[in-house]
Amino acid sequence: VLAWFFLSPVFYRMEQLSEQYARVLYWVNPMASLISSYRLILYDNAPPDPMFLGRTMLTASVFLLVGYAIFHRLSPRFGEEV
Repeated sequence: VLAWFFLSPVFYRMEQLSEQYARVLYWVNPMASLISSYRLILYDNAPPDPMFLGRTMLTASVFLLVGYAIFHRLSPRFGEEV
């Protein structure tokens, strides 16, 4: 959790990072897009970039589908494991 906190742009802006590192950070950490969008809305009074929101929605959908597939595959054994 501590590494995730420092990899999220909470105390720094993404514009301060190199373009290559910022791009990797956006794809690896889904919270980076969300935090940058909130920063744009609250501090700059500007609408968020639709690419940020789309990337976050895509990442959330992928994790939902993967999590559901794992749950569905392992659900018959839940009673035994608990």
